[in-house]
Amino acid sequence: MPPLDTNTAILLMSALNLCVGIATFLFVENNNKIGTHWSFTLVFFGIAGILIFFRDFLPPWFANVFANMLVGVSVALTHRGTWLMVGKPPPDLTYLMAVLILGAVFYQFTYSTPNIAFRISAVSLFRVPFFVSAILALRHSPSFRQLRGTKALICLLLIGVCWYLLRGFITFSSEEMAVLFRTGPMQSGARQRF
Repeated sequence: MPPLDTNTAILLMSALNLCVGIATFLFVENNNKIGTHWSFTLVFFGIAGILIFFRDFLPPWFANVFANMLVGVSVALTHRGTWLMVGKPPPDLTYLMAVLILGAVFYQFTYSTPNIAFRISAVSLFRVPFFVSAILALRHSPSFRQLRGTKALICLLLIGVCWYLLRGFITFSSEEMAVLFRTGPMQSGARQRF
């Protein structure tokens, strides 16, 4: 079996996210807002990953800036779906502003002052407050706190918080580490476009 490089794994996982998101959307009842949010989370994350996979063939504004804004939208949808699930009003203006700021950061560090380390740190650390907020909302919700599925979701979000904090700080520490995290160790010598 040929070795699986990081870029191919990104493409496969992104395609899987996209397919599961579309399938979930097709099977969710029309009035199920939470299911719709979670399915679109997967769809946007899948599309973003596919665009990032093709970054050597697409313009940087599309493969870097727009793709990572889609990642931001998927994170916001995860948080929004969680808040709807526990009966809290979602902070929609916060989502909009956060995604626009993420886009501005990616634009700045793709074009004006290219810096892979800062871009990867930004998209990693962007997720942390949303995931922590979702964890707290689930933990403090009396109706969901005791469900086994809620505990699993909290564990997954907590793993995400730890991973993205680690990834954000490690990639910010050096450009070499950022390239490793961007392309994986098997592709670290690949051509850097932006």
